[in-house]
Amino acid sequence: MKNKILSSLILFQLSLPGIAEVISSDANLKPRSAGATAHHELVSVDGLGIPDDAISATIMQLQGEGHYSPYTNPPAKQFESEERFVVRGVVTAIQQSALGRDLPVGFFMQDELGDGNPLTSEGIFVPGFTEGLTVGDEVLAYGPVYEHYYWTQLKASIVAPTGRSNIAITPTVVSAHEQDAHFSATLERHENMLVQFAAESDMHVTRTYGFDHSAKRSNIVIAHGAVNVHPNQEFAPGSEQAHQRHQDNADRRVVVESFSKAPKGVLPWYPDFGLNNGEGQTDDYIRVGATLDGEGLIGPLNRSFNEYRIFVMNQAQQATFNHDNAARSAKPQLREDGELTIASFNVLNYFNSDFGGNPNPFGDSRGAASEQEFAQQSAKIVNALLAIDADIVGLIEVENNGFDEGSAIFDLVSKLNQQLPPAKHYQILSKPGVDYIGRDVITNHAIYRPTVVSLEGFDTIELPQQHVDLGNGKFKRAKQRDTVVASFRLPSSEQAITIAVNHFKSKGSSCWEDDQQNGDPDLQGSCENFRVSAAYQLGEQMAQFDGYKILMGDLNSYAGEDAIMVLTNREHAPADYSIHAARDTYIGGDQVTGTPLHGERGALIEQSYGYVNVIQSMHPGSFSYAFNDTVGSLDYFLAEPALMPHIIDGTDWAINSVESTWFEYERRNTKAFEKFDDPYRSSDHDPAIVVLRFNQAPSERVQLPEQPIALPDIARPQPEQPAQLLFDLTSLAQVQIQVGSEIRVHIMVDDNAPAGLRNYVVNAARLLTHDEIEQGWAILELGELAAGDYQQNRFLAGELLDTQTLRVSRGGIFAAFNGSASSLLLMAIGLLLVIGLRIRLRASR
Repeated sequence: MKNKILSSLILFQLSLPGIAEVISSDANLKPRSAGATAHHELVSVDGLGIPDDAISATIMQLQGEGHYSPYTNPPAKQFESEERFVVRGVVTAIQQSALGRDLPVGFFMQDELGDGNPLTSEGIFVPGFTEGLTVGDEVLAYGPVYEHYYWTQLKASIVAPTGRSNIAITPTVVSAHEQDAHFSATLERHENMLVQFAAESDMHVTRTYGFDHSAKRSNIVIAHGAVNVHPNQEFAPGSEQAHQRHQDNADRRVVVESFSKAPKGVLPWYPDFGLNNGEGQTDDYIRVGATLDGEGLIGPLNRSFNEYRIFVMNQAQQATFNHDNAARSAKPQLREDGELTIASFNVLNYFNSDFGGNPNPFGDSRGAASEQEFAQQSAKIVNALLAIDADIVGLIEVENNGFDEGSAIFDLVSKLNQQLPPAKHYQILSKPGVDYIGRDVITNHAIYRPTVVSLEGFDTIELPQQHVDLGNGKFKRAKQRDTVVASFRLPSSEQAITIAVNHFKSKGSSCWEDDQQNGDPDLQGSCENFRVSAAYQLGEQMAQFDGYKILMGDLNSYAGEDAIMVLTNREHAPADYSIHAARDTYIGGDQVTGTPLHGERGALIEQSYGYVNVIQSMHPGSFSYAFNDTVGSLDYFLAEPALMPHIIDGTDWAINSVESTWFEYERRNTKAFEKFDDPYRSSDHDPAIVVLRFNQAPSERVQLPEQPIALPDIARPQPEQPAQLLFDLTSLAQVQIQVGSEIRVHIMVDDNAPAGLRNYVVNAARLLTHDEIEQGWAILELGELAAGDYQQNRFLAGELLDTQTLRVSRGGIFAAFNGSASSLLLMAIGLLLVIGLRIRLRASR
């Protein structure tokens, strides 16, 4: 076989001193273009010290049509050829200093003319030599061909210029060939060549610019045809389809590199990256999902440790990346005819303990490293929340340092409320006697708008802990954050809406089960069995709560993984697929103080709880998180089926997962790179948002009477007695009122508490009916009021009408208006509870 291959080579025949005449024994070898004769006929080797038996070959012959040179056999551990070759080529790129282990000192060279065969590469890499070389020089190189982890190189001991220089090699646009079994075959055909990934190459950004932990430098990743989706996002872990997706992702992937490790905060081939557009933002960004356009990216393509890499030589600009299908949006694109918007947002370690806040009793700060970073983090998250404009927000990764004015949750909510009118202020979910949620350094929280919903209950669910006795006096331990559960009442809903805010165990830190296996064969990351334990406990405990139920938050599981299958269904899993919970798990403590959940054998979990993956059901390709070069969902709204008819929209708002980490508040790795207060990369997770509507009746305008008709006589209440509030609707004729408009009253302890920490004694609301508008009045049930001073706010359709100070005593109720123009006018003319505003309180009988 070797003799047959050698017979087709171009061989040396020494006919004149110092001159090698090139003779081809292959009659089919023809030059590609005019002028090729000079290239192929004479090679000067005088004084080069090249042995007489050296074999003259083209780069294409050394490369062959396979994944490695035909003169090597890596599967048989033969990485270097026995033969020594003389090869001619033009220098296309020079590497003066090594880039880690991925690009050593050396140069790329390429055949000037090629062989007309698209299945052979025309380039090769020559390690070790750079001195005296310039891009465009033609050189001769002598040595064996070598496969370095399937990267074809020429280990030259002699490199000599031919005297020809300034030769321009046109980059070859990378495109698939009909014979390519997959895109990695396309890339192999272009290995070591000067290539161009242009629009027709169909390359999508699948990891934007940021730190590559395996290479220890910043780069991006592009993929052919589409963004790489995590195998477990759509398929059962370990299934044939998941393994195929994993391989497909690898086959389509190209790493985009600089020739040297860039200084922190610098992108060498895109100098305007992150440039301020003069409006406190940048238009120069690279988002996951963008495609290469225009000139695209140009540079040599190598293969290093099973990854193809292009080393960029041209300068990128905005037009290099087409964001038509990955554009930024100023706010989530959602329907605006909903009654209630709920959001889940992982805020990436929002800690204030190092900046004047309460100390954290459970550990050290994980968040911002300086006042400057904390101010930036706060601004970005607040701006994101303002744009989301949700009525209920589940917050994940907030410092667990209390609820009061020194807590991280109050710090965030107070900054948020400062940007909002009073009618849109948020209240922190809390209750007396609860100082912390769980015992982790971070926790879950919820905030809500009392002008939209009334809080009916607040509770927590303790998720499992793992404590495995290793038999040597040591234990393998793991914990999870407690779930926050809250029930809210919306006037148009027949049932309360009960949300559960979760943060399951991460994929990064190990559990006992991970120590028993080699690697991560099903790609679920660490602690998948422990997350199953959490899903089981959550499903069981939520069955005890009333109302429409929603499970939300960061479940640290892709949409096809075990924990999500337990909470939803197993429709996509093979019939024999089994799901197991972790061993030695306890609720509320360790092996001594806790209540056992599952013993030393763990548990086979056979049931699923039937919740619906809301956003995936509406937008099957949606994702909320990007890790390495794959995307998938970690953040969820899982709703019970009875609620689905009332969920009219939902989305993952792509402001974080698709953005470069350089836009985060952290400065240690970006130095002078400019940061912005906009929402983009305010966290590493995208917010998940749903919109609900319960009142399906069409709006109806009804004529208000000039005066209330048959206005009831409501007596003053007594303390500790049920009370009512009468709304005189005729006083609101200047406000648009229609059937279904909401009336609401807040009665709060008048203790001057800041927004977010107010003590709501009453938060009552209802929707107006046709008859109530027609008669000009409506009644709200208030419940019992203890003796004391209160502040009362009245709202119509979420808008504040007036504020009143109330004093409830044995002698009745005293009301003094303050806080609104209409109230002050009534005070000025000495008319209380009459004319335009007749509010009377009567004890219910």
